[in-house]
Amino acid sequence: MYSDVAAMLETERPDVLHITTPPQSHLSLTRQAVGAGCHIFLEKPVALHHSDAEAIIEAATGAGRKLAVNYWPRFEAPALELRRLYETGVLGLPIHVESFLGYDLGGEYGTALKRDPDHWVNRLPGKLFQNVLDHVLNKITPFLDDELPIIEAMAYRGNATGSESSAGGLLDELRVVMRGAQTSAYATFSAHARPLGRLCAFMVQKTPPLSTSWHARLFSKENRHSLLRSVACSLRSWLRRIICARE
Repeated sequence: MYSDVAAMLETERPDVLHITTPPQSHLSLTRQAVGAGCHIFLEKPVALHHSDAEAIIEAATGAGRKLAVNYWPRFEAPALELRRLYETGVLGLPIHVESFLGYDLGGEYGTALKRDPDHWVNRLPGKLFQNVLDHVLNKITPFLDDELPIIEAMAYRGNATGSESSAGGLLDELRVVMRGAQTSAYATFSAHARPLGRLCAFMVQKTPPLSTSWHARLFSKENRHSLLRSVACSLRSWLRRIICARE
């Protein structure tokens, strides 16, 4: 057990350092670790600000070390199959992408977060959203055709009504609309919709609509081009959302 990172690096000389601390410390720890010859496995969020994230990348590449962020859902079967279809040109141009994350705040973590205003997540500029939004956006960004898309976002408290939604407390519902040169996207974070899960839906140029479920480990697509089937698929999706909202 060490309380000093420099002493640990000097004594143990690890090949890889897994950084699990709050993001305020990621840049300084990365610099220390790559200086000691370590590769970096980093927990999200990468950093508090874009400039710090760039500095982390520069520190690792400048030292000739590898840097990986723990975006584990991107390496599960649905994501890998989707990436293969995209990179081989089977999908054509992504027209629209939707990413949904249902999040449970009913356990020990959520309880601590809601009760403790000094919790490290509550000290982040974006609070809860900054800690978890990576899991929503990293399913969209590989398919968004613009590094500076138009973005509109709305956040609110799902358990409040009227003026209470902006009266303080933990914001736990987020809706984001993005538009690139040719591809648009919706990002949804919800702490109240059920069932929980990580879902993604795609409207693409060459194939019928696609959907992926990280929760069920499923990747699915329609077998034939059919306007009626596509409309029916959309209706089923909306009905599921309405039923989940009611429950």
